Amino acid sequence: MTIRFTRATAVALALTSAALPYQAASHGQGNALSSEIDEGCCLSGGVDPDSVTYKADPDALEPASQAMLFCQAENARDNRPNSPLRRGYDYVPISVDDSIGFYVVYSERIPASNQNITGPVGNTAGIYIFDLGPNEVLIFGSGYGNHYVATNSARHDVLRVEEVVGGCLGYNPSNTVVHFTTPHGHGDHINSEFMKELQTAGFSIAQIAYHIADSNIVNGVGGWTTQLRNLFNPLIGGNPPHGYPCGQELLSFNSPAGKIWFVWRGTHHTNGGMDLIVDVRNNPKDRVLIQGSLTGGLCAAPPSGVRWRFKSHGNLRVEHEPTVVGYGCGVNPNASLTIEGGAPKLDRWIEIGIDNPFGTQNIGSRPMLVLSTQPDPRYPCGGVNQAMGMSGPGEILVSNDPNHRLRPSFHGPAWAGPGIPSVIRMDIPNDPTLLGMPIYAQGVMVDPNATTGPRIGLTAAVELRFGP
Repeated sequence: MTIRFTRATAVALALTSAALPYQAASHGQGNALSSEIDEGCCLSGGVDPDSVTYKADPDALEPASQAMLFCQAENARDNRPNSPLRRGYDYVPISVDDSIGFYVVYSERIPASNQNITGPVGNTAGIYIFDLGPNEVLIFGSGYGNHYVATNSARHDVLRVEEVVGGCLGYNPSNTVVHFTTPHGHGDHINSEFMKELQTAGFSIAQIAYHIADSNIVNGVGGWTTQLRNLFNPLIGGNPPHGYPCGQELLSFNSPAGKIWFVWRGTHHTNGGMDLIVDVRNNPKDRVLIQGSLTGGLCAAPPSGVRWRFKSHGNLRVEHEPTVVGYGCGVNPNASLTIEGGAPKLDRWIEIGIDNPFGTQNIGSRPMLVLSTQPDPRYPCGGVNQAMGMSGPGEILVSNDPNHRLRPSFHGPAWAGPGIPSVIRMDIPNDPTLLGMPIYAQGVMVDPNATTGPRIGLTAAVELRFGP
């Protein structure tokens, strides 16, 4: 059976999603001297081609966290490929309605001698700022500090941090605790000047965390006071040469955006590069990763569920890509809802299969697909119903709120038996109002002739996000 989205449906969906408080994010994919700064990051034009792989959505909503009067951050969705390097700072949304995200302050440097570009800025190092809750933030990376290649100074960069913390997050810096971590040990990501300026601005530093394999580099940066050294937190683990597994969690924080945690990247750039990972809304199938060093490394393969990946240099750009992401907490069988063909792209189609892999319902049962603009409020889990499972209880994974449900539900052909899914095809119009919009889909198998088996069986669920 074919579902055809009309333009009226698309516009209604757009208006509905604009008022939603949240939707999940879209997809995507050695020792050194104290003076060492990363070179070779940026090509002609000053943009690191690997720093991002996303393009902008000109219709993105203003981030809810930017409602504060004095926040002057711009949305990273407005950044364009091969554009000049950004000054100041950006808000980087990781949810479709832009209500969840983080901030990046761009620390500038003088162009390297091998960079054929014009203008005063040849490279930027990101200072990533994450809200951890009232009066507490995580900062990943320091920028260039007062190094001789810096275009500005540590004080200049910390002033931008103050603007983000005070103006965008609404926290008084003098009452705010900073947990500092570094991508790796080079001086454009960790230096004493930045820490001292944080303290001068009134911030209280709780820790300065780095991987122990970069201890020699960090200690060699110079300028560390005894008080700052007492805040050092050398992290151990994640590196197979010392008997630890790749992907081992080194440090983690709870945050409004979801769990933030760190893993060791490997020895490609320094011995102690660390990647930062965000489990958006604590969903391990919806992750954002900021690389701790250049591409490569013994443990460079990202963990499962990473859909957005950024580097620690260059402009950040964000786009809505077509994605299909399963969710749920293991109550309903995964094989009960499958993608049989196509993709959620404008002017294309996608086919969704509904099946009862346990065979607990009669052949001829009636499948249908329920669509909603919101998941169940317990997302990524759902509400458990003892009488609506294919084998045991079932999990309701889409919102039952009539303001979110798309009606009527869509019916497929009669079910032919286990392993033979009933296929429902959805035609998607070429309507830009659908770009980046999430639709949450869950199947229901109804057996009107049930005797001993379940009459109603709930399937797994997916989040469909429309892309170009």
